[in-house]
Parts: sequence; C-alpha cells; structure tokens
Amino acid sequence: MHQNTEGGRAPTPRELQVLNLICEGHSTKQIAAELGISFKTAACHRMRLMDKAGVHDPISLFRWALRNGYVSIEGLRPSTVAQRGERG
Repeated sequence: MHQNTEGGRAPTPRELQVLNLICEGHSTKQIAAELGISFKTAACHRMRLMDKAGVHDPISLFRWALRNGYVSIEGLRPSTVAQRGERG
C-alpha cells in the first residue's frame, strides 16, 4: 500500500520511476540515460525523494521505499552494473 510521507507529500509518478531505478542500483547518470532526462534533472528527482523520505543515503531510501510499498523485492530487476559489480 502506498502511503504519504510524514509531510503528506507522496512521490510524483516521475519520482516513482526514479525511485524504482535507484532501488535497482542505477546511478544518477544511468537514470538520466534510461529516462531521457538530464543528469541535473535526475539528481533533482533523487534529492526530492530523499527529502520526502527524510533520509540522506540510497540504502535508507530503499528501506523507506520498501516500508511504504513503493517498491517490492519481487518487482526489482538488477542493473547490469550491479550484476557486474561495478560502481557508477
């Protein structure tokens, strides 16, 4: 079930796309390429998500997304970078 954050601001549809890609292990650069947006726009979406979640790192954002029903383990697909063990 999707819940609003403490401030009542739920992620936008685009932020949910970005959130899913973050949870799959994609870098900001990869997210920008995948969604056809600029790096700066992807970084802004990431920053807004972390603000809405009240967290400061991707692992905490992932836990928040799981707890609030925005992503599920079964619905995630690993990024090719994560599969190869590279960092982006």
